[in-house]
Amino acid sequence: MGVQLRACSNVLPFDWIKTDISWTIDAETFAFRELGKPYSYLDAVRAGLGSRLKGGGYICSEYAAEIQLRCGGADPLTIPKAAPADLVDYWLNAGALLQVVRR
Repeated sequence: MGVQLRACSNVLPFDWIKTDISWTIDAETFAFRELGKPYSYLDAVRAGLGSRLKGGGYICSEYAAEIQLRCGGADPLTIPKAAPADLVDYWLNAGALLQVVRR
């Protein structure tokens, strides 16, 4: 199916990480431009195994990290793109707050 946007209200409960980075036009342009690009199931497996991504499409953490980089406030040399848990840990270690949204 590919990269897509989903309303958070449709996937309750979910975790919200307050990063304090600001949305930018560059981030929005990138996010919308990449919609529909392929989801890489092989890269998802590679990420789970701790292997390097090959770039045949996106996985969720990679797409999120690319958007966050375009918002500023994330270090392009250290922000992880390969594993969702690593991206979460990156922000939590940077002092971001984690909140569970139930409704």
